[in-house]
Amino acid sequence: MEKIIEFNINQKIFDLIRRRIKTKSQLIELLIEVSSLIIVNIPLRDNGFGKISINLDNMKRCFFSIQNSDSYICKHFTFNFPFRISEENGIYQLETFNGGIMIKSSHIAILRSICSNGAFDERECRHGLLLDFSQLIELTLIDLNLDIKSYERDLNQILMELFTFEPSYIRYDYDEKNEDGKIHPLNHLDIFYSQSTSFKLGCERLELKEFMDILNTGTECSYIK
Repeated sequence: MEKIIEFNINQKIFDLIRRRIKTKSQLIELLIEVSSLIIVNIPLRDNGFGKISINLDNMKRCFFSIQNSDSYICKHFTFNFPFRISEENGIYQLETFNGGIMIKSSHIAILRSICSNGAFDERECRHGLLLDFSQLIELTLIDLNLDIKSYERDLNQILMELFTFEPSYIRYDYDEKNEDGKIHPLNHLDIFYSQSTSFKLGCERLELKEFMDILNTGTECSYIK
């Protein structure tokens, strides 16, 4: 039997996913908050925002199921989760796939600070980025009163995995507001996130379990008719 863990979406994550995700930097910002939610290990009450589901057995994917104001499931989306999740006695831990670096709350604080300074924003990338980025990390560690030598190696590995992971973003929408026949079907899948690559596939209404099953490599494939 598959092991699926679930978390209630908190206010901060809900604020991030209310807007459409269009860039990898938005995904990384969301990923940082989800990682924090996982390692804090404090259960959240169901506040009606929706749920996060992660299959620990055969999918490295994080699934979001979002409710509208009437508590009606209106959207599911998923992307590749770049860290390994382990669980022991109900306590969850994260580590990098390469190097096995354990991700701590202090790493999350550093990543949040770096992210808030636009370090992951593709529009801000320029020649000389590596020098600027190294300086930003050093200044961030100083601001947080953290020892540079103690964190530099681990942080480099964590950042490398964030920069290089393939998001493989897919979203299911029940979109009454923008429905336009076969041009913009009421129920559809959005494949990829950026404007230059995204496209739609019309579909029937999908519950979260069906959406997860489509992407499960351990079950039978779905077919486009």
